[in-house]
Amino acid sequence: MRLICRYPAVAIALSGYFGFAEYFYGIGEPNVECIYRILDNFSCRTPESVAVTFGRAFRAQYEGRFEEACANYVAFMKGQKIMKSFHFISYWQQIWVYA
Repeated sequence: MRLICRYPAVAIALSGYFGFAEYFYGIGEPNVECIYRILDNFSCRTPESVAVTFGRAFRAQYEGRFEEACANYVAFMKGQKIMKSFHFISYWQQIWVYA
């Protein structure tokens, strides 16, 4: 499957769909390879953005590197100040990391 995303909003939406919606709604396993490709593409463009930080945290959590995942989730919360509701997403993910 070849995936080329030209717009950042589409790439973030696809990452959310492949990472969370497919898993939680029982459609299938998360498409981790697609998420990794999108994350690698964004890491080259904007290495310190909050979307990349959250993607790195998700990747570290998925690969079992829990200390790095927690550090990235905290960096995600400190990096964005506009939408406080995203802090709850980070707290929720940290709960699962600590569990």
